[in-house]
Amino acid sequence: MCKILTISEIENICGKKASSPHARFYRNHSYYFTWVLLQLHLTANQVSALGMVLGVSSACLFVTGNNLLFMIGSILLFFSVMADYCDGEVARYRKHKNLPDEPLREYGGFFDSLNHVAIPIVFICLSISFIQYHPLFLALGFLAALFHLLNISFFSWAKTVMHILHIDILNNVNHKNSLPINIGVLYSALLIPPFLFICSAIDFIFDVNVTLYLLVFYVLYGMLLLELKLEVREKVKKI
Repeated sequence: MCKILTISEIENICGKKASSPHARFYRNHSYYFTWVLLQLHLTANQVSALGMVLGVSSACLFVTGNNLLFMIGSILLFFSVMADYCDGEVARYRKHKNLPDEPLREYGGFFDSLNHVAIPIVFICLSISFIQYHPLFLALGFLAALFHLLNISFFSWAKTVMHILHIDILNNVNHKNSLPINIGVLYSALLIPPFLFICSAIDFIFDVNVTLYLLVFYVLYGMLLLELKLEVREKVKKI
């Protein structure tokens, strides 16, 4: 592999405009991780696979119900999400430098998508760890996972609609709702690992169940996002 000069070079080659606050956070820091991954001669698919392993490992720690392991799991989840940003940067850098192509390159999209299911799995594993309190918490975990997937699908769907109709649906919704549609960033990967870490640290120190309340919050919040999604859909039908 050719010599990697600086972080700035990687940023200039791999830089991509961030579409949201959480993406901006990861983009501002991912170049340092990408520099390390390139030094290790990893390909984009290998980075994606690494992120998937970290994500599944974090979910396995969450299912234990141990607050200390919760904290470790939230750290692994953070790096799993970071890998989801780094794999594309690694791919763009290798292409720019005309480095040898990697095997299974045509399946890069599949490998990249594996990381996206880590957080829904985490919600389910969290609910399993709380089933000792009440079986209802298992249902809450599945609902949180479902709402998270709906949230991801919603923004992809809304972006497509706005592109086709050449209108800004989201701004119309924002002006008519006291709670703006872009609060969906709270479901983003920026906040989930730090929130899990803080909640599990509080649980570990004070022996409470703040992480459980976080799970309940995501279910209630997901219901709100679903309502906003349906409202936007009705607005589109009227156009």
